[in-house]
Amino acid sequence: MAKAFQIFLYYLCYPLMKLLFKIEIIPIGENYELSSEKSLIIASNHTNFLDPIIGGWALTRYFKKLGFSFNDILPIRYIAAAEYFDFLKSPPFFPVSLIVASFVRLNGSIPVLRGSKENLEKKLKVAVDILNKNGKIFIFPEGKISPDGKLHQGKRGIGYLHKTTKAPILPIAIVNLYQFGKLQNFIALLTGRKRVKIYIGEPIYNIYNLEIEDIVLVTMEKIKKLIEIDEVLQETKSLNIDFEKHAIFTKVIRALFLLPFLNNIPDQFLKFILQKTTKDSGPVLSKPGTTHAIEVLYTFPQRKIEVFRNGILHGIFTYFWHIYLSQPKAIRNRLKLVEKLITNEIENILNHKNEIKILSIGGGSCRGVIQAINYLAIKNKLKEKRILIFNLDKHPGVFELSKKLINENNLTNLVNFTGIIGSAKKIEELGINNSFDIIEIVGLLDYFSDEECIKLLSFCYKNLLNKNGLLIWGNIRPNSEMKFLKKINWPHMYYRNLGYLIKIIHSSDIPISNTKIYEEPLKVHWIITHKKVTV
Repeated sequence: MAKAFQIFLYYLCYPLMKLLFKIEIIPIGENYELSSEKSLIIASNHTNFLDPIIGGWALTRYFKKLGFSFNDILPIRYIAAAEYFDFLKSPPFFPVSLIVASFVRLNGSIPVLRGSKENLEKKLKVAVDILNKNGKIFIFPEGKISPDGKLHQGKRGIGYLHKTTKAPILPIAIVNLYQFGKLQNFIALLTGRKRVKIYIGEPIYNIYNLEIEDIVLVTMEKIKKLIEIDEVLQETKSLNIDFEKHAIFTKVIRALFLLPFLNNIPDQFLKFILQKTTKDSGPVLSKPGTTHAIEVLYTFPQRKIEVFRNGILHGIFTYFWHIYLSQPKAIRNRLKLVEKLITNEIENILNHKNEIKILSIGGGSCRGVIQAINYLAIKNKLKEKRILIFNLDKHPGVFELSKKLINENNLTNLVNFTGIIGSAKKIEELGINNSFDIIEIVGLLDYFSDEECIKLLSFCYKNLLNKNGLLIWGNIRPNSEMKFLKKINWPHMYYRNLGYLIKIIHSSDIPISNTKIYEEPLKVHWIITHKKVTV
């Protein structure tokens, strides 16, 4: 009965979850290998009476997208307070109690009498039996809805279940449902200003040798870390940046025609079309992934009129590729975001320093640093200040571009530029002995493995960044144009979702509490900042 009801509920709630709650399911770390032959304990925070419905739906949706069947996923059995099963006295009041009691019964919930003196063995006997038969149990370790939306101390039940059955624990966090019933919060969800997010953590295995209380502590700490991840995600609206976005008509053309065409056209034919329709394709196809190729994308807004000098058709097609593809817009959005963050940080530093040292790793992204300095110079905020820019790159030719930008913006009296020839992968061997106020590594880590990212970020944060300094880096994320980039021979990139970003940050021993993660509006790039606050 529970399985059939949960399948019905999954499809019934689908439009509501997608349209009203706009649920975003965010896996952190490795996927759990689900199967009908494996038991599983799902542990979640609890801020709202809708948590069982939304949490269960999200987990079902998540595992369905991974290719599992309903037989693998369902039924999920929920541990619920015994008073919810009473048709007449169930909270909050009659006749709502009829609906609540009917729901928990149809959903296969397991009644547990809260506050009773029964030992855990008796209270959780049914749950233990289900887990021993490869079932799946959903439990809220706090034992009740949080009165203030914060995570509270866990009860011993979760520890007992794991210690007794040895079933792995899958921690999840449900965010932005607290006080859902309040009008302002409901409107925020309805209008998209808030999204309900479900963070799915890595499963916890083999801690059943610990004491029950310690198992509880480990589980609650994992849930806490998932909630903390949401706290570091930042909205870009407050930065007041004029980002490039896709108009509704553009989205329709992309979805119905452009993306299917690009993803299925033969590689050589695609390159032929690009070569024949726009001269901007020259550097992109001949030197994919280089500073010169990306400069073509950066500078298009300043060349909009010039592209028509080679003919009306050339101008139209060039405009089309720059506007209807996400990659060019997203690259320019990334530059705007980096420029804004660096501008804000330099303004903060100006209050207590006359000399500011900046390290830009990778030649192409140094443009964001220079543009930020130029903006502040125009605003007359850099009087009697000195900016030292150190630019690290394997190819000394890219330094000329940075010097050209400094000259064009009349910054030569303000900026002292130094090029450092070398590989960022061997940065510890280059003898860089300065400590920097800002370190910028945007774009480069797209091409680095996890181990290389961790090594570079750790070294920069621990050895090169000043106290109260800012480390800025970025990474491309999975997107709809990955096949297109592969077809034009763009160098191999590591597309990282939020879970992999968090894993890299944790592995780099950079405090998550001093981290901010920004999502570029077209959802092609992440920008991450770390403030080095030392005690």
